[in-house]
Amino acid sequence: MSDLSILIRSSKFEPNFTLVVPPSKSETHRALICAALAAGAVRVEHPLLCEDTEATLDALGRMGASWQISEEAITFGEGSIVERIPALAHIDCASSASTLRMLLPIAAVCGGRIHFSGRPDLARRPIVPLLEVLRSKGARIHGTSLPLTVEGGFVGGEIEIPADITSQFLSGLLFALPLTPRGGTLRLPTPPVSRPYLALTLEFLERCGVEVTRAPRGDTLTVPGGQRFEAPPRLSISGDWSAAAVWLAGGVLAGPQISLCGLTPRSTQGDRKIVPLLQAMGGRIEREEERLIARRTPLRGTTIDARDIPDLVPLLALVATQAQGTTRITHTKRLRWKESDRLRAICTMLARMGARIEVEDDALEVSGPAILQGARIDPAGDHRIVMTAAIAGMIAGGETHIAQPECVNKSYPDFFHDLRRSGAVVLSETAPIGRHFQVTLYGGSHERCVGVRIEGLPPNVTISYRAITADLDKRRPSGLLTTQRREPDPLLLRKGFVREGERLRTTGGRIEIEIPNLDGHDAPYIRLRHTPRPGHGDYTAWRKYGGAFDFRGGGFLSGRMTVGMVAAGAVARQILQGYGITIAAYVRQIADLRLPRIPTFEEARQATWKSPVRCPDPILSEKMASVVLAARREGDSLGGIVECQVHGLPIGIGEPIFHALDAVLAHYLFTIPAVKGVAFGAGFEAAARRGSENNDPYHLSPAGSVQLGSNHSGGVLGGISTGAPLIFQIAIKPTPSIPRPQASVDLREQRDTTIRVTGRHDPAVVLRVPVIVEAFTAAALLDLYLAARSPNPPSPSSTAL
Repeated sequence: MSDLSILIRSSKFEPNFTLVVPPSKSETHRALICAALAAGAVRVEHPLLCEDTEATLDALGRMGASWQISEEAITFGEGSIVERIPALAHIDCASSASTLRMLLPIAAVCGGRIHFSGRPDLARRPIVPLLEVLRSKGARIHGTSLPLTVEGGFVGGEIEIPADITSQFLSGLLFALPLTPRGGTLRLPTPPVSRPYLALTLEFLERCGVEVTRAPRGDTLTVPGGQRFEAPPRLSISGDWSAAAVWLAGGVLAGPQISLCGLTPRSTQGDRKIVPLLQAMGGRIEREEERLIARRTPLRGTTIDARDIPDLVPLLALVATQAQGTTRITHTKRLRWKESDRLRAICTMLARMGARIEVEDDALEVSGPAILQGARIDPAGDHRIVMTAAIAGMIAGGETHIAQPECVNKSYPDFFHDLRRSGAVVLSETAPIGRHFQVTLYGGSHERCVGVRIEGLPPNVTISYRAITADLDKRRPSGLLTTQRREPDPLLLRKGFVREGERLRTTGGRIEIEIPNLDGHDAPYIRLRHTPRPGHGDYTAWRKYGGAFDFRGGGFLSGRMTVGMVAAGAVARQILQGYGITIAAYVRQIADLRLPRIPTFEEARQATWKSPVRCPDPILSEKMASVVLAARREGDSLGGIVECQVHGLPIGIGEPIFHALDAVLAHYLFTIPAVKGVAFGAGFEAAARRGSENNDPYHLSPAGSVQLGSNHSGGVLGGISTGAPLIFQIAIKPTPSIPRPQASVDLREQRDTTIRVTGRHDPAVVLRVPVIVEAFTAAALLDLYLAARSPNPPSPSSTAL
């Protein structure tokens, strides 16, 4: 899991928002398996690609299947995996119980030596009853839990297996028994749970010409052996009712309404029961032509049997918190063996938000209505809990912080993308940095805002409002040398300050500052959504976070995020000035044009205002501007070097090893998206020197103090400040977004392609970096200074503004 979280604020859906629901995960699993078992070519149309179904697809490939992916379909080649199973295969089921439980019996028929593995959350889910049945009928299986090894041998026959845990055991056996010479009979000693999922398996078997006879009472399934899976020309996947349930619940809770398309009213999927269940609670859900519309209405408690709909329980429990009276949900015990202990996760989440909920052995009871308040939610790695928490956050007061948002990739990768489009207030949130002056950033390039939280300042510290806006102005693009995205960057003070004219006084609580995004254009990024831009973090973020990553404008990886840190840095800079510490950064080099000397501090300070390229040398500035404009005309970009000076830093700032001054500063500076290197003092030039040339000699001043005769160290030795000016350089890469053709990959169609990155981008982002470097430096130094000198910043009377 990751440090990323999602922040949801109280909000409603846009009144005219219509969503095409994603394809069904359950249908996709079954269609992929049937296509791989069929002798001829099969086209699986509109499949859902998510973590679980990709685990099944990858597993089938390792078992011998071949396919081609296009935008709308996966086409399997001719030849069943029964004849193409390799002698040895390793299958990673990730967190997909469907993959493991459905393919294990098939592997036990096909032969070969097949190793099954998966994540720890999958290893805790029940599998022993299926293993015992397979072993009793000849299968050679090594292990009793993941990892497992299967070596064929399953011959079928008379089988009795409990069906009160999951229907996936039955589905896996139903796929395997037709492939055995004699087939078999499944006898169910107890009524099966999740019966619609069993019906869905039977439906796909029928579509592939596989004969299965079910006794009138439903407790016996007879499967003749020696059958072949026929190859239907296509297996089309319908909309996912499990995903639709999230939006329908949101419609009746948050309102004012939401419209859904792409659903099959008579679908075999069990979760279509969400409609009559919500209607029984008073929910207003109506079908208008091809759309299903849910509207916000008063709700009432009811009794719900969850035997066949385990995935709906989190949502129904949430809906029950807003219903008048008591809602009782029965047959919930088996939720303890889902991706998480889902029953516990539901109760913990809702109780933390203020709901009244009680758990019994096989039921839960919710009393409503309750006034929910935002909270920090740990979903325990469960995608259903994440999605339920997001809807809960929309109707709760305050803010709801959801950890592990990437869990939704298991079943609904586009969930947060769709939620943002729906009108909900959804913001990405990072982990904090700093110990004493702690900073957290949230938002994204094209989200509603970029925000910053500051914790650790006591009350009654005075800050200049104008000084904060001045630093934001320095960062703001202008002219032909920068991006044409023109954000006005108005400052919104949400928490932590009392404004007194142009002065701000801290309250002692958490400070929260937001800068709205008012000029973002989504279209260029939507066109490139499935094609990672070279030089950007698109692909790595997609692999790590999936749909939880807002791809528009680079999301939380964008340089736009630095606007929040500039605001925080402006606060830190003013406090440092109270200690006599001043900071100035400037452009030292662009392309091969380099400032020949280190400027004075006053020259450096003036450069940030007087030079359009933030360089202290006027003549060199003109040359730098010319090469930047030339690069823009050629559809290219340039990198450069920013140098920073810190004066007034006393000796002794920095802690041993992991909190060394240069180590901490480098940590902060490397979080600036374009930074590729940080060097202190002589930096890499020191590598070409002798010690006698690089060492800084000591001597006594006339006043008797120890001083340095040079500053090749850049003001830091042993990770501790020397008292000399702190000087360091930061390497800034060329802007990777350029309109020239570049090679990339279409991830959706799995093919090489060429892209041109259009839109509004800096030809040399280094021009805007100096004030950003100053801000990150100020935040890092204040954190270290407070650790070394005092638990508190200076009093208002000693703070230089």
